[in-house]
Amino acid sequence: MSGEWSEQYIAEMISILGFAVETNCGLHGTGTGGKNEADVIGWRVHDSNVFLVHVEVGHLTGSFKTNVEHVQKKFTTEMRASVKEFVKYRTNPTNANWHCLWVYVHPFARKNETIDRMKSELLPEDIHYISLDHLIPADGERAILIWKKYRMDDGFVKTKDIHYTALPSRYRLLKVIEYAMIVRVQSGEKVALDDLMVNREDSLVKLIKYMDI
Repeated sequence: MSGEWSEQYIAEMISILGFAVETNCGLHGTGTGGKNEADVIGWRVHDSNVFLVHVEVGHLTGSFKTNVEHVQKKFTTEMRASVKEFVKYRTNPTNANWHCLWVYVHPFARKNETIDRMKSELLPEDIHYISLDHLIPADGERAILIWKKYRMDDGFVKTKDIHYTALPSRYRLLKVIEYAMIVRVQSGEKVALDDLMVNREDSLVKLIKYMDI
């Protein structure tokens, strides 16, 4: 289990979407002569396609320029190659087509203008920048409802009410989100997947779902 609850929360969301996930992943061959670590790596293999999600979580306390450089160092060409090697070792794909998602999550809410500046600076390098407050609770709710809909559509559960299809207990942080959702539904509030998916806020879950899986 991840040492940071935010990393564990993100790992649970990626896992519930059908990915194998590891946290605090040791990486080799980054060109620095030593070892590096990736916070969260998720992967899913389908035919000759490998879908890879690499998420880094961290505080940014410097100037705008320093913060951008800090994030860029997490996703250098060497780091990306090392993350792929980490997944290759576990999957042994042949002639794979790689679909990669590189994401940096800042663990505290930031001003929208700061988020927008970071996003515009990093996106040309294919790095998605998201503030954690955009992932809690909405992204947890998206992941939970996607999983529950899949279970219902495939006949794994008999209930007709999506909110009463229980998550496995191993998703400890998502279970808290699930409980809060049920309380809201019982009080008469609508919590619907379609509404959550069209919401325009940043979303790791939506980025993953749009990877052509």
